[in-house]
Amino acid sequence: MEITYTRAQLTKLYESYPDVVDLKQFREMLGGICDSMARRLIQGDYVEHFVIGGTYLIPKKCVIDYVL
Repeated sequence: MEITYTRAQLTKLYESYPDVVDLKQFREMLGGICDSMARRLIQGDYVEHFVIGGTYLIPKKCVIDYVL
């Protein structure tokens, strides 16, 4: 069974996260996916992100866009 969310539902679900999340928070937001899967999503450009000092940073809006 596929679960579908609206942007409003995801915004409420993720409201406790900061506007820009790190890799650990990104993994949590996607249900606890493993580190290698999170990195594949980022490195494959499935999720918009930026890198500062070798740290992946993902805007919360981009996580919501990916889930939708």
